[in-house]
Amino acid sequence: MACLISLVPSFTPPNPQEEIEVVENEKPDELEIAPMPGHMASDQIFIFLVDRSGSMGSQKMQMAKDALKLFIQSLPLGAMFEVVSFGTDFSVSSKDKCGYDNNDANVKMIKSEIDTYSSNMGGTDIYKPMNYTIHDYLINFN
Repeated sequence: MACLISLVPSFTPPNPQEEIEVVENEKPDELEIAPMPGHMASDQIFIFLVDRSGSMGSQKMQMAKDALKLFIQSLPLGAMFEVVSFGTDFSVSSKDKCGYDNNDANVKMIKSEIDTYSSNMGGTDIYKPMNYTIHDYLINFN
């Protein structure tokens, strides 16, 4: 099992940042996200942590939602995915907390849910969702 976590600090740059355009119909080449040798796409689990705290504001939140929808629609078919959003507390998108199979119906459903996200979950506490993701989700999934 492999796990990649990328944490990006937030800061206010001296000059305004350029707008980032998210192109929804653009997909990466299949080779870029192909399963590891000896594994199938169904062995892959993608867990997205989304900051929905008040500090995200409307513009940052919209950029996060656009990027998240692009990432999800770009996953390999057959892979599993889960969206964990957080603020003061956290929320898991799948009702049974077992994630979703990457298929058209689930992608359409989760993209509709993502559209409802706003920065309304209070303060920023990443420990609880990280702890859940690593200890409860990933360990119990295997």
